[in-house]
Amino acid sequence: CDLILAIIMPDMVFFLFAVFSVIEFHFILELVAEVDVEKTVIPKSKLPNPYFDLSIGKQYLVRQMIDMGFDHGRSARAVKKFGDDGKKVLDYLLLIQSLEEAGHPGDRVEQALLKVGDSDVDDLKPLLELTNQFVSLGYSEEAAIDALVRSKNDQDAALDLLAT
Repeated sequence: CDLILAIIMPDMVFFLFAVFSVIEFHFILELVAEVDVEKTVIPKSKLPNPYFDLSIGKQYLVRQMIDMGFDHGRSARAVKKFGDDGKKVLDYLLLIQSLEEAGHPGDRVEQALLKVGDSDVDDLKPLLELTNQFVSLGYSEEAAIDALVRSKNDQDAALDLLAT
Protein backbone atom coordinates (compact mmCIF):
# COMPACT_ATOMS: atom_id res chain seq x y z
CA CYS A 1 0.00 0.00 0.00
CA ASP A 2 2.84 2.42 0.85
CA LEU A 3 4.61 1.59 -2.41
CA ILE A 4 1.45 2.23 -4.44
CA LEU A 5 0.94 5.58 -2.69
CA ALA A 6 4.57 6.49 -3.29
CA ILE A 7 4.20 5.80 -7.00
CA ILE A 8 0.83 7.52 -7.39
CA MET A 9 1.30 10.50 -5.11
CA PRO A 10 4.94 11.01 -4.16
CA ASP A 11 4.27 14.59 -2.98
CA MET A 12 1.47 13.41 -0.67
CA VAL A 13 3.67 10.70 0.86
CA PHE A 14 6.40 13.24 1.53
CA PHE A 15 3.83 15.58 3.09
CA LEU A 16 2.49 12.84 5.40
CA PHE A 17 6.02 11.86 6.40
CA ALA A 18 6.82 15.50 7.21
CA VAL A 19 3.63 15.88 9.28
CA PHE A 20 4.33 12.72 11.32
CA SER A 21 7.94 13.79 11.85
CA VAL A 22 6.80 17.16 13.21
CA ILE A 23 4.26 15.49 15.52
CA GLU A 24 6.92 13.07 16.80
CA PHE A 25 9.38 15.94 17.28
CA HIS A 26 6.84 17.89 19.36
CA PHE A 27 6.14 14.80 21.50
CA ILE A 28 9.86 14.45 22.24
CA LEU A 29 10.07 18.15 23.11
CA GLU A 30 7.17 17.74 25.54
CA LEU A 31 8.96 14.83 27.25
CA VAL A 32 12.19 16.79 27.52
CA ALA A 33 10.37 19.87 28.82
CA GLU A 34 9.12 17.85 31.82
CA VAL A 35 12.68 17.24 33.06
CA ASP A 36 14.05 20.02 35.28
CA VAL A 37 17.45 20.73 33.75
CA GLU A 38 18.76 22.43 36.91
CA LYS A 39 18.32 19.17 38.81
CA THR A 40 19.87 16.93 36.17
CA VAL A 41 22.86 18.71 34.64
CA ILE A 42 25.39 18.61 37.48
CA PRO A 43 26.17 15.05 38.58
CA LYS A 44 26.82 14.78 42.32
CA SER A 45 28.13 11.25 42.15
CA LYS A 46 30.88 9.32 40.43
CA LEU A 47 28.63 6.25 40.26
CA PRO A 48 26.94 5.51 36.92
CA ASN A 49 23.54 7.01 36.16
CA PRO A 50 21.26 4.36 34.58
CA TYR A 51 18.40 6.82 33.90
CA PHE A 52 18.36 6.38 30.11
CA ASP A 53 18.44 2.58 30.48
CA LEU A 54 15.12 2.66 32.38
CA SER A 55 11.66 2.36 30.85
CA ILE A 56 9.57 5.52 30.51
CA GLY A 57 7.46 4.48 33.52
CA LYS A 58 10.54 4.05 35.67
CA GLN A 59 11.95 7.35 34.40
CA TYR A 60 8.72 8.96 35.59
CA LEU A 61 9.29 7.47 39.07
CA VAL A 62 12.84 8.89 39.01
CA ARG A 63 11.42 12.33 38.17
CA GLN A 64 9.04 12.01 41.13
CA MET A 65 12.00 11.32 43.43
CA ILE A 66 13.86 14.31 41.95
CA ASP A 67 10.82 16.48 42.65
CA MET A 68 11.09 15.38 46.29
CA GLY A 69 14.66 16.68 46.35
CA PHE A 70 16.68 13.51 45.79
CA ASP A 71 19.69 13.34 43.47
CA HIS A 72 19.00 12.34 39.86
CA GLY A 73 21.59 9.58 39.55
CA ARG A 74 20.94 8.17 43.00
CA SER A 75 17.19 8.07 42.28
CA ALA A 76 17.81 6.28 38.98
CA ARG A 77 20.04 3.71 40.69
CA ALA A 78 17.39 3.14 43.36
CA VAL A 79 14.66 2.67 40.74
CA LYS A 80 16.93 0.30 38.81
CA LYS A 81 17.44 -1.72 42.01
CA PHE A 82 13.83 -1.78 43.25
CA GLY A 83 11.83 -1.31 40.05
CA ASP A 84 8.37 0.25 40.28
CA ASP A 85 8.10 -0.16 44.06
CA GLY A 86 8.00 3.51 45.03
CA LYS A 87 7.94 2.76 48.76
CA LYS A 88 11.16 0.71 48.63
CA VAL A 89 12.80 3.34 46.43
CA LEU A 90 11.84 6.11 48.85
CA ASP A 91 12.93 4.11 51.94
CA TYR A 92 16.29 3.39 50.29
CA LEU A 93 16.84 7.04 49.38
CA LEU A 94 15.84 8.17 52.89
CA LEU A 95 18.28 5.68 54.44
CA ILE A 96 21.11 7.02 52.30
CA GLN A 97 20.10 10.58 53.12
CA SER A 98 20.07 9.90 56.88
CA LEU A 99 23.54 8.33 56.72
CA GLU A 100 24.78 11.27 54.63
CA GLU A 101 23.44 13.66 57.27
CA ALA A 102 25.40 11.64 59.84
CA GLY A 103 28.57 12.54 57.92
CA HIS A 104 29.07 9.57 55.59
CA PRO A 105 29.65 10.24 51.87
CA GLY A 106 26.60 9.24 49.81
CA ASP A 107 28.54 7.22 47.23
CA ARG A 108 30.22 5.26 50.00
CA VAL A 109 26.85 4.52 51.59
CA GLU A 110 25.47 3.30 48.26
CA GLN A 111 28.47 1.06 47.65
CA ALA A 112 28.20 -0.37 51.14
CA LEU A 113 24.47 -1.02 50.72
CA LEU A 114 25.16 -2.91 47.51
CA LYS A 115 27.70 -5.10 49.30
CA VAL A 116 25.80 -5.82 52.53
CA GLY A 117 22.34 -6.03 51.02
CA ASP A 118 19.16 -4.93 52.68
CA SER A 119 19.21 -7.53 55.44
CA ASP A 120 22.34 -6.23 57.21
CA VAL A 121 21.49 -2.52 57.47
CA ASP A 122 22.29 -2.59 61.22
CA ASP A 123 25.90 -3.44 60.35
CA LEU A 124 26.11 -0.49 57.97
CA LYS A 125 27.12 2.25 60.43
CA PRO A 126 30.12 0.34 61.87
CA LEU A 127 31.11 -0.67 58.34
CA LEU A 128 31.04 2.96 57.21
CA GLU A 129 33.03 4.15 60.23
CA LEU A 130 35.70 1.49 59.67
CA THR A 131 35.72 2.29 55.95
CA ASN A 132 36.47 5.93 56.81
CA GLN A 133 39.43 4.76 58.91
CA PHE A 134 40.78 2.50 56.17
CA VAL A 135 40.39 5.18 53.51
CA SER A 136 42.32 7.59 55.73
CA LEU A 137 45.09 4.95 55.82
CA GLY A 138 45.23 5.04 52.01
CA TYR A 139 43.06 2.09 50.98
CA SER A 140 40.41 2.54 48.32
CA GLU A 141 36.76 2.70 49.34
CA GLU A 142 35.86 -0.35 47.32
CA ALA A 143 38.71 -2.47 48.71
CA ALA A 144 37.96 -1.38 52.28
CA ILE A 145 34.25 -2.14 51.95
CA ASP A 146 34.95 -5.52 50.34
CA ALA A 147 37.40 -6.48 53.10
CA LEU A 148 35.03 -5.38 55.86
CA VAL A 149 32.08 -7.25 54.37
CA ARG A 150 34.15 -10.40 53.92
CA SER A 151 35.46 -10.13 57.51
CA LYS A 152 32.03 -9.21 58.95
CA ASN A 153 33.38 -5.86 60.22
CA ASP A 154 36.32 -7.46 62.06
CA GLN A 155 38.92 -4.69 61.81
CA ASP A 156 41.99 -6.92 62.19
CA ALA A 157 40.74 -9.54 59.73
CA ALA A 158 39.85 -6.78 57.24
CA LEU A 159 43.35 -5.29 57.54
CA ASP A 160 44.83 -8.75 56.91
CA LEU A 161 42.70 -9.05 53.77
CA LEU A 162 43.78 -5.60 52.61
CA ALA A 163 47.44 -6.36 53.23
CA THR A 164 47.39 -9.47 51.03
